[in-house]
Amino acid sequence: MDHVNQQVESMSKDDAKADGEAGGWENDVCWGPCCQTGQQQSHKKPDIPIKLIMTTACTGSTAIMAFVEGLHQAANLSFADCQQSREVFDDIEKQGMYTIHVKGKKETKLADVFGALVNHTSSFGLPLFVKEQSSYLLHDDTLRSLVKQNGKVALFVRSNLFDLALCNIRDGWSSLGNCTSCGSFRNRGDAQLDSDEKVTFHTEDLLSGLQAMTTEQEKRASFYVENFDQKWSAADESTQTEELNSRVLDDNSPVEGDSVAPHEFAFATSEWAVATDVVLSVVTAEDLFAFEYSQSGLSLSVSAWTKLMKQIGSEIPDNIIHNFLKSHAASRPAPKTHTAMIENIDGVKEVIKTCYNQYSAEWCNSLNGMLRF
Repeated sequence: MDHVNQQVESMSKDDAKADGEAGGWENDVCWGPCCQTGQQQSHKKPDIPIKLIMTTACTGSTAIMAFVEGLHQAANLSFADCQQSREVFDDIEKQGMYTIHVKGKKETKLADVFGALVNHTSSFGLPLFVKEQSSYLLHDDTLRSLVKQNGKVALFVRSNLFDLALCNIRDGWSSLGNCTSCGSFRNRGDAQLDSDEKVTFHTEDLLSGLQAMTTEQEKRASFYVENFDQKWSAADESTQTEELNSRVLDDNSPVEGDSVAPHEFAFATSEWAVATDVVLSVVTAEDLFAFEYSQSGLSLSVSAWTKLMKQIGSEIPDNIIHNFLKSHAASRPAPKTHTAMIENIDGVKEVIKTCYNQYSAEWCNSLNGMLRF
């Protein structure tokens, strides 16, 4: 732990020697997607060396991270170029994509390699964007401490459990359901392939599976609130909405009957969620993407993106976010109905009717609200 902190804190020691200059990497080695070797070093380290976004699989995170970079470019804010390899922890631990030597010593532990990488990107005056959709932060105390001391963190999650389950099944989670092409690689981001093949749910395991997904989302949200929450309040939410409406959204009044309401999590009514106001801190993937398929979803997305950017410490003006999203608005079709995606939709409907015999009415109501017909 001390070794990792020394790597990041070495920046401040070099600052004292060079009137604010960030630490140099002239005699060290950094090889990997986020390494800036060959670029000109900066005389000032970033205020926030680590800007990390937590999520889970099947949330559209590749596209989200591309938009994060796009927004920073639109605001003329610099960041470390990672050549679209943003799952840094996984790239270090599983993919072996980094080789880093500090003072002749090769770093091997995840936290040590990451700490050295942060020191490296900071020496160029650049914050490091990181996507964490695995569980490294949840299980590595040293890594978590490093991020807490040197970064800011946001969390977004896909709120519609049926959409999340369908995506997981297509990625090979056969315990929830199946289809002929399920398990095949679908690509990522803009290259992702949407199959027209319907999925068949295992209805006998559907409710327990959706409940497990809810529990997992709540667990991640709880971890986020405990360790990184930016203390977003109801007053913040109200103030932001009013300011956005008055400053940048005058040209985007929703068409009557066509407005997009904020999306809610299935765990939103749990005792813990109500007590912590967690739904104010966690952004939904659906809100972030609403602008893509509906002009009336633009204001919802601007609000969500403004919150996400503030949570990672990026103060990007509202009008820049608005104009950037507007340039991509209505670029994709609206989500398909579940009737068009689920083979045994009638069986799913019948199972949902039995939900109230086993689970809370609030949770069952939320499931009913997620189905699109």
